[in-house]
Amino acid sequence: MLNIKKNWVGYLFVLSFILPLLLAYVVLKTGWYQAGVNNNGLLMRSEIFLEDWRESKHKSWTVLYVPSQNLKNNINLTDVVDLENSVSCNQFCENTKYAINQTYAALGKKQNKVDVLILNETVVGLNPTSLYLVDRFGLVVFEYPLQIEFENNFDTLKGLISDLKKLLKNARSEQKIS
Repeated sequence: MLNIKKNWVGYLFVLSFILPLLLAYVVLKTGWYQAGVNNNGLLMRSEIFLEDWRESKHKSWTVLYVPSQNLKNNINLTDVVDLENSVSCNQFCENTKYAINQTYAALGKKQNKVDVLILNETVVGLNPTSLYLVDRFGLVVFEYPLQIEFENNFDTLKGLISDLKKLLKNARSEQKIS
């Protein structure tokens, strides 16, 4: 009788390790588990560094738009007071400028840590129908594809704001070490 109890305890001990692994395997294979998403933008597949970015003074993050048509010069929207008359472009570009302005306004008190820039030159690898999030070193990190119908971009813009707020909240590069 003592031998049966010893085996029973051993089986329970082994089962307590195998059962959770087996359950985890079943949950993953049957599709019951869906991985969470931490970001709303598309992570860039290849590293794209913007030339001469370090020479110019930029804030922690920059929302970048590269329109399909070349403009007269780069426009930093954080310095432009009259956005609608700042530069003329097609309807998609006008809608995008409006959306960028609204996104910037939605940042509230975090506006001082974010730049908004319409780039004059075309950059290889950047789509003119997307917004991009660029870090202070000129690395393009996220892409936010926009649709032609302006009404369909609200979720994308909310995602951009959400990602920016998360990045600014978790930024350690500006914290002073004492």
